[in-house]
Amino acid sequence: MKLFGDLFHRGADKEILIFPKLGPANESTRKSVHLVGDVAGTPLIKNCLNMGAETVRALAPELSKTDPEPGTTHLVIVGAGAAGLAAAMEARAQGLSYIIIDQTRPLDTIERFHKGKPIFAEPSTMDNTSRLWFGETSKEELLAAWHDQLARENIEVRCPCVMQDIMDRDGQLVVKTSQGEYPCLRVILALGKQGEPRRLRIPGEDLAKCRTSLSDPDDFTDQDVVVV
Repeated sequence: MKLFGDLFHRGADKEILIFPKLGPANESTRKSVHLVGDVAGTPLIKNCLNMGAETVRALAPELSKTDPEPGTTHLVIVGAGAAGLAAAMEARAQGLSYIIIDQTRPLDTIERFHKGKPIFAEPSTMDNTSRLWFGETSKEELLAAWHDQLARENIEVRCPCVMQDIMDRDGQLVVKTSQGEYPCLRVILALGKQGEPRRLRIPGEDLAKCRTSLSDPDDFTDQDVVVV
């Protein structure tokens, strides 16, 4: 009972989510770094798809006039979720050079949805303006459709590849990662927030039997489970 007493004594988490201020083409306060998707406060899948694609479309007229130096790409896209992959698809269609990286695997957040989770094409009043198919379906059907489309379009994700820093060097950006450095003209951050679950800050939460996600409830049939 002491554990629960400590939790209630601590009270509600007073953290307030603060999203960055964005300018045209979703540019952040750091020049040439653009934010899309969850990190920009846009969590719904359809919104993420549109934001990723529309950001690249907004950048394409300027970038297409520039021929990057050897070893430099027009774009480095960080994060291979819905927003990042939509950005990569649009970059390919616009003839822009790009690299897309992810610290785990493509579509990791959706991969960790629970088994059979229904996917709703919300907002229903908004069209999907990206090049990735999207409609009401299940987790498994969506992943199968997207992986098939990405394979057909030759969209390759470098993973696991962890972004460590974004540096300014000789008038261009350099994305430092666990796999090396990638010079580019623009960076699109398409980071999700599911990779850092809110912690309880109590002893034992790092044990192997403690989890922060549940993909298939059948894995715990006939087992004693505490849900916090």
